[in-house]
Amino acid sequence: MKFSYIRLKSETPEGILYASARPVIPIKVWHEQKSVRYEALVDSGADISMFHAELAEVLGINLKQGKEISLYGIGHGQSKGYVHDIEIEIGGWRVPCFAAFCSDLIRPDPLNPGRKQGLHYGILGQDGFFDKFVVKFDRKVEQLEITPKSS
Repeated sequence: MKFSYIRLKSETPEGILYASARPVIPIKVWHEQKSVRYEALVDSGADISMFHAELAEVLGINLKQGKEISLYGIGHGQSKGYVHDIEIEIGGWRVPCFAAFCSDLIRPDPLNPGRKQGLHYGILGQDGFFDKFVVKFDRKVEQLEITPKSS
């Protein structure tokens, strides 16, 4: 299935508008019988898939019953996350995986590193996503293609 990158608009404190194209795709996150439609950044540099802790609550997951891990690069240095088994659905394909849920999921403003913004999407990383799907990025046309790996 092919997905177009989305353009995220933002503004610097000086009032300069900018937009960056990112491979953010629509997904469904499942836990037991509950599901939530969500968007997620396909991030080959992320070790693990991650979602905001509030999503765990919506799915009925007891956050702190998961395995506690340290996460780096998503917040102010080191952040705490809790790993849980979930399922993700992309383009009609539903696969079991695991993900870390973290309340510090933020992103820096690229034009003002000291200013932080809330991350409005999850992150699909190496463990829990890239091990389940073949992903082809085409930055020039701002599109990615995702297909499930054969069992």
